Amino acid sequence: MDLKFIPGQASHQYWMEASIPPVTGGHFNYLLFFDSRGYTTCSDNTLTIADMTVSCLKASGMSFLAVFRPLNLTIFPTLINFLVNQSLSFDVLITNLGFVDHTPKKIDLVEDMIRQSTAILSDWGNIIELEEYRLSSGELTTLKSIEYSADMEKLIGRTLAERFSKAFLVNTPVIDKNWEFERPRPECFFQRILSANELVRRIARLSTSKLIDISGAGKFGRFAYDAVHYTGEGHKTIGDLIIAELHKNRSL
Repeated sequence: MDLKFIPGQASHQYWMEASIPPVTGGHFNYLLFFDSRGYTTCSDNTLTIADMTVSCLKASGMSFLAVFRPLNLTIFPTLINFLVNQSLSFDVLITNLGFVDHTPKKIDLVEDMIRQSTAILSDWGNIIELEEYRLSSGELTTLKSIEYSADMEKLIGRTLAERFSKAFLVNTPVIDKNWEFERPRPECFFQRILSANELVRRIARLSTSKLIDISGAGKFGRFAYDAVHYTGEGHKTIGDLIIAELHKNRSL
């Protein structure tokens, strides 16, 4: 299946699976659209969120398209641009977007997000400066991120409401900054998890989507081995919560 993901830097870790064949006319029951946290793990033997949700949909006889980290920075505009550039339709969306939109980054990565955002709306929002941080290379840089404008958030919410009969938005576990991780994170990283969850909450409200709130799941640090990507326990717990929510809302 030839899918278009423009603009934005392509990911070398892009993973996609589709049920064959789809329902008539390029229509699928489900779209799974996740950033790298949906399938990245520290162990080859881990059953991931991707594995669990795809297996569940197969067992339920649902047609689906599962897209995981198509771009290096997979954010809400990635999804909106994807929907605009395909001749496909879907009933239900499951996504964990919002986290990457807010995490601190170097300016070149922020510029990639801006390219994706301006493809949707010229008045997309603004860049914010967070803190000075020494990179692993030894270089001192000012970390930045973005904030979407109210109009941008409304456009995202409206698009999800128009394109899906039902949508499930999964937020991010709040990580204890005192936990020791293999890769140190700047102070602002932990603050931006909170702001990302607020963004997801606003988009859920604007699009009348169901929020799957996992913000309290990672408070002891064991759910994310590097403060971002999930351990086996994290994948299982979050995957179980997503599947339980789908059953609860009679979406399977």
